[in-house]
Amino acid sequence: MTVTSISNGHNVAFNYGSGDSRNVDFNVMDGNVAGQLQADWNQSDNTQVDYIKNKPTIPTVPTNVSSFTNDVGYLTSHQDISGKANSSDLATVATSGDYTDLINTPTIPTVPTNVSSFTNDAGYLTSH
Repeated sequence: MTVTSISNGHNVAFNYGSGDSRNVDFNVMDGNVAGQLQADWNQSDNTQVDYIKNKPTIPTVPTNVSSFTNDVGYLTSHQDISGKANSSDLATVATSGDYTDLINTPTIPTVPTNVSSFTNDAGYLTSH
């Protein structure tokens, strides 16, 4: 890239090679132009220097929950709980979580750890 000319103290021409050149007006870059140089979001005239190209469309952000779709079926009204159980109506184990608070618990037998504790009803050899 080479500077090919400077005119008016602020207009500079650059040559990038292959016939590609650009003129840059540094006076415009300094903001010394008539009118506004700062980009203007509301500028709709694309020939103006403050026009912003390729602006995204910014959606309106909802401020009320009612603006959304209840696609998962969250509750939208009070549910009847008149049939609920009160903790005072529950068995003790329901609030203590203690196994010993259960009633009518089954008897869990002790499992023998020696084969000799079992009855040899199949007639297996006990000696050779």
